Amino acid sequence: MQMLAACLWGLGGAAAIEAWTLHERINSVGGFPWTYRGQMKPAPYVVAVAIRLSVGVIVTAASTASNQVAGPVGALAIGIAAPQILQQMFARGPSRPELPSPPRTGAEPRPGPRRTPIVPRVDDRVNNRVNDRVNDRVGVRYGPADGADQRRRRRGR
Repeated sequence: MQMLAACLWGLGGAAAIEAWTLHERINSVGGFPWTYRGQMKPAPYVVAVAIRLSVGVIVTAASTASNQVAGPVGALAIGIAAPQILQQMFARGPSRPELPSPPRTGAEPRPGPRRTPIVPRVDDRVNNRVNDRVNDRVGVRYGPADGADQRRRRRGR
């Protein structure tokens, strides 16, 4: 397929999807979207359409140059799907297959929750006295496994 013809078909595909999107937005708001508050203004809309059309042409040209386009329908489809093609190309790196975990024998213990050991320090006596006073006032007894107390100890306070 000729490069110029493929680029024109890609441009046509990008224009077709933009026209369809504008049609849906006109139907959803009941008029041109830029006439309503909170919608895109005409100047940014025209720039966005120009970018979309150029992306359709560029992706179609690259696909044609690498002999990936066999005919007009392929070029049209590439023009329509150009943003998704670019998004898929740049969003993912090389994938690595997940390695299966080794089979379990019955003798191995099941992994439990990770617990960090708490080493008492000199400051903890003061903290425990304060906690005891607060617990006595509230009437509830929180032990040393209180979440805030553990976080404070891990931070070194």
